[in-house]
Amino acid sequence: MLTPEGPWVGLKDFLRGLDAKCRPGDKVLGETAAERDRAEEWVELFYDKLFWPAVQVYYHFMLEHRETVTRYALDRAPNYQKFIVRNAFGLWQKAMIKGIGLEDFSLQAALDSISTVFDAVETESAEAGFLGGATPGDLDIIFAALAGPLVLPAEFAAPLPAIEELPEGYREVVSRMRDRRAGILALETYRLARPTPQPPMKRERSRGGLANRLTESRAALWLARALARRRSTILLRGTVLAVNWQSVTEMLERDSDFIIGPINAPRINGVSGPFILSMDRGDPDLFPQREAVYSALRQTGAGAARDILDREARALLEEARGRNGRIDVINGYARPIAARTAAEIFGISGPSEADLMRVIRSVFHETFLNPGDDPDVQARGRAAGKELMEWFTAEIARRGDEPGTDVLGGLIRAQSSLPLEPEAVPWMAAGLIVGAVDTTATSVANSARVILERPKVLRAVRRDLDTPAAMHGWCMDALRHRPHNPIILRRTRHATRLAGRDIPAGASVIAVTLAAMQDASVFAYPGRLLPQREMCRYLHFGHGLHVCAGRDINAVQIPALVAHLLRAGGDKIVSTAARGPFPDELVVRLGDM
Repeated sequence: MLTPEGPWVGLKDFLRGLDAKCRPGDKVLGETAAERDRAEEWVELFYDKLFWPAVQVYYHFMLEHRETVTRYALDRAPNYQKFIVRNAFGLWQKAMIKGIGLEDFSLQAALDSISTVFDAVETESAEAGFLGGATPGDLDIIFAALAGPLVLPAEFAAPLPAIEELPEGYREVVSRMRDRRAGILALETYRLARPTPQPPMKRERSRGGLANRLTESRAALWLARALARRRSTILLRGTVLAVNWQSVTEMLERDSDFIIGPINAPRINGVSGPFILSMDRGDPDLFPQREAVYSALRQTGAGAARDILDREARALLEEARGRNGRIDVINGYARPIAARTAAEIFGISGPSEADLMRVIRSVFHETFLNPGDDPDVQARGRAAGKELMEWFTAEIARRGDEPGTDVLGGLIRAQSSLPLEPEAVPWMAAGLIVGAVDTTATSVANSARVILERPKVLRAVRRDLDTPAAMHGWCMDALRHRPHNPIILRRTRHATRLAGRDIPAGASVIAVTLAAMQDASVFAYPGRLLPQREMCRYLHFGHGLHVCAGRDINAVQIPALVAHLLRAGGDKIVSTAARGPFPDELVVRLGDM
């Protein structure tokens, strides 16, 4: 199984990898040391004595029956594989014999090995009924799955032949195994644990959302430069687009004319509660929340973030180099590190790291990246927002009179001295943490991708890997070419003008920050990457009233993670993929250091 951390190869690697992803209470291999030791012993037995012998028995008999074996072996296989096997069956048959180790296969030895496992299962489950007790547990499910070729359960995940289709010798083996108590246990486990067949597993792929489409091609970047050079605003189907730097920054600075509430408030309130990114000037909670947020972030600082990301980045990169010399910069590197940093800084981690990342991405998607009001995205986002609120509420209650020194603790203390209700604390905490993971992961991936796609730039950047200020400059300018957020949405409060254009009340206005940051009057030689540009000109993290509260932390995390990646030998992009509006895969080769 391919994962962001690398491939899980073989039964034991798969089970241990899956176990590591599970939350406490749901671990595949058990919760206590004794449970895990017992599970490891059973897994070793299953792997050594059952797994391969069961597969070998199946193909020992079935490979001599071309029509039947291909009917099931090729189910849901790609068309090209079906064509090859059907037209070169003899070659495929020889390859299978060699690959599965059937050249010197002994049926009796395989059946003896399988019988050893069946004997052990029957002895262990004799008193309780199953290995897991009165009902099937994880070990029963593992055993039943591996015994599938021997008992042919109707609920098996992949199609298996009916017993009537089997060659006589194999039919006798299956009948004998089904009659044994361990075989009955396996069939009963399927009946109880999987009452309906498992649907085919598939990996969702996506062309990507608007942000990915706007930044994916050089043509889009060329168009953005042309627009910024020739126009201030554009009218497109009733929506006004601000495209050069002057019009974009003017629009964002005039926050009483171009407001954020109608855009963000319904979504933010739907997933948590009122937060500063859903408030306009005049909202009584805006400035008290801003003071609470900035005070909490100042007290926490970026030092903790740097310590965590340095340690975790080195560990993940070293592991990747030793495994296969590749790393998925998003889900195998930047995103988990950002989640671990956020858990430390904000003081909440959820039941597991996977839960934290899932919830934050779902809330982020609904809150900021669902302009079409997709009902599925909204449902996932609101459900995730409810989970997040429950985590924060429980953590606040647990702390009692000792709020702590992290961001959550700072918000608790600030709330007591500002005109804010107690429920504003989880609202503010949720609003902050939601932008702390995927924003960082996307920004690291996008800036790294721009640098890696340009060999001359890569050589120049490598000379600055140990200079944080220079790395910050390189990353910010790389993001100018592939920003994590190429547009910002606003709505007019009343009829107004922008760059000489009349705009009616209630009109949608889009600040195309991608184009604004290609404006040659502000960014000289916009096609080049220059790390010495003035930081105040970038629009990556907003402008005006609503700027990203975590921009100081991002200024540390993003260049540091890119520097660690390049220092570890990152030199070539292997593959990329998107999932909805999020870049979801950026596999990079780790070459010579």
